[in-house]
Amino acid sequence: MGYVKKRKISEIEVLREELAEKLPEVNLLEEQNGKFQTEEKEKLDSKKENVAIVNALSLLENRAIEQKSQENSTFYQWAKEHQLKILAKFQNNATISATFATYHQRNEVIKDLYQKTLDGDFKGVCIDFEKIDDIHSFYRFLIELTPKFRESGLLVAVKLKPQLDKAKVKGIVDFVLEE
Repeated sequence: MGYVKKRKISEIEVLREELAEKLPEVNLLEEQNGKFQTEEKEKLDSKKENVAIVNALSLLENRAIEQKSQENSTFYQWAKEHQLKILAKFQNNATISATFATYHQRNEVIKDLYQKTLDGDFKGVCIDFEKIDDIHSFYRFLIELTPKFRESGLLVAVKLKPQLDKAKVKGIVDFVLEE
């Protein structure tokens, strides 16, 4: 905040206040175990932004990212047909400490994730890691990933796990999803 003090302390005039970016209310629809739930259609909300999360990307032990084909996914096809924003769910099969230990390793994964997100025509990524054995490296990954995605208008969401600090994650990414 910026202030200009006048002669009397009681006359403080605020010149500029921090404006918090107001994100739209979001209605999340998620693919469950590769199956499409027919009742998803009723879950669409015209008053909110509808976002679909599809099982699409997996981080492997060698820092490679496996991309699952969406051609046969009825949920993906349904979400495209209804013009929803589609986020790729990014899961891990690798431990964080082995994968994100250095800046170079994290950057390698970020570049690959960015490219696969664009190639898959996704509007962003939803990080849903089960194995987080190194919180510091995970936070560094989020801090380094988010600006690159935002530059291109891509969203970053994180599915909150018990070991993560909600306030810290919320301050880094666009959306925090609670389990």
